[in-house]
Amino acid sequence: MPGSQARAGPTLAVGWQLLPRSLSACVPGTHLPATFGRLAGSYNAQSYGYLCSEVYSTDTFHTRFKQEGVLSGKVAMDYRSCILRPGGSEDAKGMVKLFLGCDPTQDAFLLSKGLQVEGCKPPAC
Repeated sequence: MPGSQARAGPTLAVGWQLLPRSLSACVPGTHLPATFGRLAGSYNAQSYGYLCSEVYSTDTFHTRFKQEGVLSGKVAMDYRSCILRPGGSEDAKGMVKLFLGCDPTQDAFLLSKGLQVEGCKPPAC
């Protein structure tokens, strides 16, 4: 641990002791614990929000666009009226349910990550 980090405080000193165990590269003389927002900030909530939107988008793509055609005018107009037009004025799950014609599921998302889903065939690529 460089001398300048030792004077910065006990939290940073502990951080420098733990970093080599958790990251593949630590650059001496930098202040990584203070700048790496994904570990120190509120990234966890953002990450789960992103995954939730990915579940909806994967289900939407496989259920409507892939089944009925990516260039289908009907699917495009349904997407426009059910998802884009209301925007953030309605509950996201309700809009997706209206567009899909059924409750959204995580099956397509899990299959896209290479996980097996009981009772579900992988979508054809």
